[in-house]
Amino acid sequence: MTPVGLGTPRRTDVVVVGGGVLGSAAAWALARRGAGVVLLERLGPGQVSEASALLAAAAHHGAVVRHHRRVEAVVATPDGGVLVRQATGATVRARAAVVAVGATASELLGAAGPSPTGEFVVDRIGPVVVTAGAGGRTPAREIGQVLADLALGVRAGQPVPSAVG
Repeated sequence: MTPVGLGTPRRTDVVVVGGGVLGSAAAWALARRGAGVVLLERLGPGQVSEASALLAAAAHHGAVVRHHRRVEAVVATPDGGVLVRQATGATVRARAAVVAVGATASELLGAAGPSPTGEFVVDRIGPVVVTAGAGGRTPAREIGQVLADLALGVRAGQPVPSAVG
């Protein structure tokens, strides 16, 4: 990974946008499986208290967690990857992205928004996995595993070699 700014890589395997429960669970599951992960969260540390343990676990497994990072766009690139553009103009390129930001997902992607009923919804748009809702009774770590599988395009539990050198 190539650092830029405060150690935020410019290139990684998967960018997770949103550090709530679903984004943190996805980052944890991805990092645990050996993928390079950058999680970008607009709020400060501790402001999403229900996700704090998952964020810490993701970081423990090697995920790069950055707070106070407002994302303006998630765009599929011609090479099949994604480009995530932050409000500062900084970008991160990745093989895939998990967008777990609720209602603002449609603004980032220029696509339909999440379920108005608050149900857990997952959609895959090219290299981008979009989540919405709270997941109901499904444990966050299980949802994280599903999101990791979708982002990496592999079967459950299969280790993933990093594409970033």
